[in-house]
Amino acid sequence: MSPASARLPRAPARSPYRPPRASRKRRRARLCAPERPRDLLGAEAHLRAIALWSAIVGGLLSLLAAPLVFAGEPTAVSATLAFGMLVFGAGHVAAGVGLWRYQEWGRISMIALNVIGAVLNLALPPASSGVSLVIGLAYAAAIAITLSTTDAIRVCTADYRARVQEHRASVRFHTSPFFWLPLASLALILIACGVLVVATASFQH
Repeated sequence: MSPASARLPRAPARSPYRPPRASRKRRRARLCAPERPRDLLGAEAHLRAIALWSAIVGGLLSLLAAPLVFAGEPTAVSATLAFGMLVFGAGHVAAGVGLWRYQEWGRISMIALNVIGAVLNLALPPASSGVSLVIGLAYAAAIAITLSTTDAIRVCTADYRARVQEHRASVRFHTSPFFWLPLASLALILIACGVLVVATASFQH
């Protein structure tokens, strides 16, 4: 052994428990990989607003169906109504959860539920009539059209869900019309009910 080679430091022994190093090709491919931006935040806001209200409405329907089932001896009509409300409410909750997570089955289920709801509104006139019927049909049509757009379809793909995991970002679903329009409608209904109660009490006195 020459004196020069004796002075060279030895490389430390590699631990057998250490994970293998990435090859040069893999590291180069990782560095040169194109960015996959999360470029559909507007569509995500619409989808999540629709999903949120769907889950809320579905939960309320399921809660309203419980008294019809457990109140005394239910008749055939009340049992059928309670079963339909329970199934429809559970379907809305499940579709809302799936759509919130950008699942394709959640998007398709939401479209189907809104179409079924619109058909029921037309087939059962006592359930809703006049302005409420028009508003309900317009809202269901808007949801079905929005969920059928190219952006909504792209958001519910596995590739875009991977982008969501890679790029964390806050989805401002409260800025979507699908969030604040139902909220404004609910506020107007509560205000109208309050005015009606106050007017009725004043007339009684």
